[in-house]
Amino acid sequence: MSLNTNGVYDNPDIIDSLASLGLEQITISIDGAQKTHDRLRGEGNFERAIKSLRLLFRKGAVLRTNTVLTKNSTAEMEEIIGIAGPYVSEMNFFYVRTTGRAKKILDEAVSFEDLDDFNKRAAQIVRRYPTINILFGSQVMRVNSVALNSLGLQLGGPDGFTRINLSADGSILPGGYAPYIDKTLNLGDIREEGYTTLQICREPAKLKQFRDRSEQLVRRCLSCPELDVRCPGINVEMDLVRQKSPQIGNPYCKLDQNK
Repeated sequence: MSLNTNGVYDNPDIIDSLASLGLEQITISIDGAQKTHDRLRGEGNFERAIKSLRLLFRKGAVLRTNTVLTKNSTAEMEEIIGIAGPYVSEMNFFYVRTTGRAKKILDEAVSFEDLDDFNKRAAQIVRRYPTINILFGSQVMRVNSVALNSLGLQLGGPDGFTRINLSADGSILPGGYAPYIDKTLNLGDIREEGYTTLQICREPAKLKQFRDRSEQLVRRCLSCPELDVRCPGINVEMDLVRQKSPQIGNPYCKLDQNK
């Protein structure tokens, strides 16, 4: 069980509560260095998020940061590592999902050529920090994925396979962002299920549909030469954006070219 959070708490007791849960991982969003983060999330919230990292680290929590890549944050990778790195075991840097509030900052989105350049620079930077598991490019979605093997396990991205998400309103989701693009992907309400996710596994028609889509996408994309170059990575949510918002499509994506 893990938790994704912005790390901004009005009640200081929340830190103690989180630390006492024994979560396998707590992920805090860091959207850039201080100026970039505060512009996106509000003045002063960078320091508050870093303070939460420090306090949780001191209480023994296993920590990770997520950073969405924008024109500013791509140049701030090493600064972010320098500030947050001492407190975390893993850091993720990934292409922004163009949903929700992100639609308001599309002018800050990196181009796919810039993404390629970032991946090349990131490959050099991570070598200087061997004690931190730093993921970027398609690694963010592929490292924790289920691999096809002799047991017949399906192949797909972590969403819907190794990860089921619960939102603050009780929604059970097969992916962190996908249901906000396609509301029919919501799997249910954990409160109505008696605070268990077993029901979605016992009657998994909708989850199976999502997993089948993820599996097909991975099979199509694994052999693409753009996967680790000018591609944000294999995941259903970006495929949904590609289909529902063609103006945001990747000109180098073979799926876009074959429409």
